[in-house]
Amino acid sequence: MVQYKIVGKNITFLCPQAELKAQTDVCRVGLRGTFTSWQSDWRFMLKANDKGDWSLTLPLSQVRIPGNSGLPEFILYTEDTWGNKTFLKADSREGFHFLGNTVIMLDDSLSPQQIAQNEKLALTVRPLSEYNLNNDADCHTLANMRLVPGTQNLWRGYHPYKKSRPELDSEDARIATVNRLLEVHGIKSVITLSGDESCDPSLRESISPYMQKIRKQWNQMITNTSYETVYFRSDSMEFAKLIASVVQFINVHPAPYYLHCRLGSDRTGTVSAVLAALCGASWAEIAADYQKTCKMAIQEFRDSRLLAYSFNTLLRGKDYGNDLKKALCSHLVEEEVLSEQEIEKAVCRLKNF
Repeated sequence: MVQYKIVGKNITFLCPQAELKAQTDVCRVGLRGTFTSWQSDWRFMLKANDKGDWSLTLPLSQVRIPGNSGLPEFILYTEDTWGNKTFLKADSREGFHFLGNTVIMLDDSLSPQQIAQNEKLALTVRPLSEYNLNNDADCHTLANMRLVPGTQNLWRGYHPYKKSRPELDSEDARIATVNRLLEVHGIKSVITLSGDESCDPSLRESISPYMQKIRKQWNQMITNTSYETVYFRSDSMEFAKLIASVVQFINVHPAPYYLHCRLGSDRTGTVSAVLAALCGASWAEIAADYQKTCKMAIQEFRDSRLLAYSFNTLLRGKDYGNDLKKALCSHLVEEEVLSEQEIEKAVCRLKNF
């Protein structure tokens, strides 16, 4: 079923009566999407015409927030008289849906074929047997660990002791590999973006001796932020202060540094991207690094268009030309969360000058 049409600067969401024949008690039809934070919202309820067909027309500008596919996504649902929700199937055409949600094809930057290919990657699980733990590249992929572009002293990756995918046969080896690589790369300071979480005995989680040493020397920064903040509220003071706190930590703690959240994809991906840009990395380098997380193959996928949306929001739509570093520095200084001197000091430490 085609669930929307775009005409000019507007989009109309569609739910024909024929699609609801199997339901006997439909009082309301609504939609949830990336642009509603996947929450129900009265502003996104469809209205029925005399034939019983439901529709809602909105400005395209209101639905531009992308999902993990890199484009806006949504799902339609019905409500009965008791408020019970039934979610409808997404557009069944290949390449017009992503992980159960309908994709809004705003432009031709992503073809249906590419979306279908990305969805297959998003559903892929790479078993431990497919990793060669004697191979350096395989170990870094397993741990989602790599050097951040533009730096010599900043590594990013998976959580060193929290198991986010305990059901996978690769998870124990992943955590063990993260901790081994922390030692291999001589990590002295750790930046944790997923909050202060204790170990879960039922999952046999534990903090390695090497990580314990870093903690005892007070060289672990622990803060917490959210998916929504780093992608959709990156122009907020909350995000500016997050970047400032990371920069200030770097300036007074020993290198090399390890930056992580749970998976090392969203919070880590956006913060490391900002630090990479401050260190002079190009957008092409940053975007390519961001998508490497998909190679871990734990049923997670992020398109770099999602990161681009975060950067565009952060810079409030300003054209930064080819000087991304200058644009970010100016933004952080204008927000009065960092000085140029603080930024340059951190850059020197990250680049090992």
